[in-house]
Amino acid sequence: MRKQHNLLPLLLLLPLFSFAQSFELGGTFGITGYMGDVNEKFYFPIQRNRTVAGGFLRYRATDAINVRLNMYRGSIAGSDLDFTNSIWRKERGFSFVSPIKEYSLTAEYNVLKLLPNTKDLPLSINAQIGVGYGIINPKTDYNEPNKMFEDVSIDKLAQFNHNILILPIGGSVEWHFSKTFSLGIEAGMRKTFTDYIDGVSLLAQPNLKDWYFIGGISLTQKLNWIGREKKSYNVSRRRVKCPSF
Repeated sequence: MRKQHNLLPLLLLLPLFSFAQSFELGGTFGITGYMGDVNEKFYFPIQRNRTVAGGFLRYRATDAINVRLNMYRGSIAGSDLDFTNSIWRKERGFSFVSPIKEYSLTAEYNVLKLLPNTKDLPLSINAQIGVGYGIINPKTDYNEPNKMFEDVSIDKLAQFNHNILILPIGGSVEWHFSKTFSLGIEAGMRKTFTDYIDGVSLLAQPNLKDWYFIGGISLTQKLNWIGREKKSYNVSRRRVKCPSF
């Protein structure tokens, strides 16, 4: 009875093994950008870009629709001093850097499937949307003593949640250069529901929430080893002949 009990988890995993060829494992490396109170436009100064790395597990539900489970780890940064043409930004002089961890679930749709005669193309152009969870911990320099504010403690001492909800929106282009591997370029914005990614809110624009950006290259491998093993097994079975007497 004990042996049967130990085999139960393996029996529960058997249905997953049967779909193994629909799964892919990938890794991503790239850069981040940020838009918020210290950077109010979709402009990411090169000197403030930070690196990010991550991995994902993709399930190919159909030829056009995929589901991805993603994990990223990196940092983001911003500074008023990057805007050299703005006098008031120089006077305020806020800057920050924050580590960030992201865990997200996204759906992908290959828009090439909407076009005729694209079935055999070794290329995918995916639109992505999803939901996720992030962890931030901004370290903010309030440029004290500050020329614009007598007291910055309203944000410096503010209590806010370091765990944030995010909505990833983006896309990717993938080149399937072999039956097993794919090389991709992906980019996407993350809408957040906090104004404290940069540690600044009430001293700037508290009604506008912060965004951040992730872009980079990815390498994906299909998990089709079970299919190959099964195929070789079937071939070997056909070669085996029963002995004759």
